[in-house]
Amino acid sequence: MTHFSVRALLDKLLKPNGAKRVFLFLMGDLTVFAVSFYLSALMTNWDLNRGGVILFFVFSLPIKILFNHIFRLYNVYWRFVSIGEAIGTIKATTIGSLALAVLSFTLRSFPPPRMIFADYLLTLSGVMTVRMLKRFYLHIFRNQDFSSSTRVLLVGGGELAEVVARKIANGVLNHYVPVGIIEDDPSKKGTYLHGIRVLGTRERMERIIKEYEVDEILITNPNAGPEVIHDVIERARSVGLKNIKILPGLRYITSGKLIPSEIRDIRVEDLLGREPAEVDMALIEGFVKGKSIMVTGSAGSIGSELCEQLSQFDPKVLILLEQDETELYALRESLGAKHPNLALQAIVGDIRDEGKMRYVMKRWRPQILFHAAAYKHVPIMEENPCEAVKTNIFGTMNVAQAALEAGVGKFVLISTDKAVKPSSVMGATKRVAEMLLNLYNHGKGETKFIAVRFGNVLGSRGSVIPIFEEQIRRGGPVTVTHPDMTRYFMTIP
Repeated sequence: MTHFSVRALLDKLLKPNGAKRVFLFLMGDLTVFAVSFYLSALMTNWDLNRGGVILFFVFSLPIKILFNHIFRLYNVYWRFVSIGEAIGTIKATTIGSLALAVLSFTLRSFPPPRMIFADYLLTLSGVMTVRMLKRFYLHIFRNQDFSSSTRVLLVGGGELAEVVARKIANGVLNHYVPVGIIEDDPSKKGTYLHGIRVLGTRERMERIIKEYEVDEILITNPNAGPEVIHDVIERARSVGLKNIKILPGLRYITSGKLIPSEIRDIRVEDLLGREPAEVDMALIEGFVKGKSIMVTGSAGSIGSELCEQLSQFDPKVLILLEQDETELYALRESLGAKHPNLALQAIVGDIRDEGKMRYVMKRWRPQILFHAAAYKHVPIMEENPCEAVKTNIFGTMNVAQAALEAGVGKFVLISTDKAVKPSSVMGATKRVAEMLLNLYNHGKGETKFIAVRFGNVLGSRGSVIPIFEEQIRRGGPVTVTHPDMTRYFMTIP
């Protein structure tokens, strides 16, 4: 048998599996018990042919196995063997040996105390060695460095914690060494989940982090809610732990596609004070499917997300209108890779070009048009008001007039909350754009003009949140328009 085939056989034998793990542990322990008993007898010159010796050995096996089971030595994951498992092994072996001492007097086989002590030491060494075998194998033959493993505390119980614990045990998240689970239900303290112990509730988190030298906290429920997440952050940071992560959406976990790179840091949107609004996907599909759709400003943060979401509902054709040809190219490549059957048309054009807008509308005649092209950065537009007027007002007028002439069914303007009682050039120009659409709605033509107002879009280019985060990373100060200013936020998936 070749070196490669031997290694392949060992890999298959040691691949994580609950039933296989228990069976191999049990077989290993029985072997250790037999060898330890025989060697301890030889070392202490105890006569193995003496009456009652075999009976004593037979009775000792279930006793040792029972205490190993009580101290959960058959639930240990080989890759995670640490001081906690070593202490459990010492307890199980010590109590088991004391029970054997009592049994020896009961059966009157009377092995000398030195023999029981020798058996105790050999059994303890053998049982611990059996549980370290895979760790040694992975370190020596697979070059896995366990010193760089992350000691992780899982926060959150239930089905999601079970899924995560199973994936850690199965090696999907093999860089983690789980120290325990935080569960809000106090009745579950001391229970085990795939070999990982529930250590207590969040009220004990600070103590647990210190006691178990936690390197990272992993929130297992992506829908835990802002109050829970904020509480975890505050408790962790109060004892100096800043490495806090959360799992991605539930669909990534249950689909079996969860990989380490998808585990992410806490984001600002995780701390928003309300639950996300549910979207009626069937209604959207009926609105979009089989229709010709155009998105202006398609490569921007809002426009590109619109295109991504629209692509999922099988439009007849998706027309991408954008003046930045580099970003337009990247968007088309991305959408094409994700949706190979989607009909895409990329058009380089400026909405301030009236003639180009008329040509594009008559050439492609979209049934639905999302107008996301705009200048949106408030401070820059304060310094360049003429450009804001040209794009946000006259550009919108060009697109709206061309859409009306081409018979577009619905025209949706992506506006802003800053158009409400505007106090900035950007807000004022968007408000004028809304008023223009209102005038078009009362004019001739079948096009329906609609305006929707967005708040601060988290994660979009130029959003205030990345600015705040960068200022905090630099050590401050964090600049705000006014201490009493209220901002409204919304997320994009």
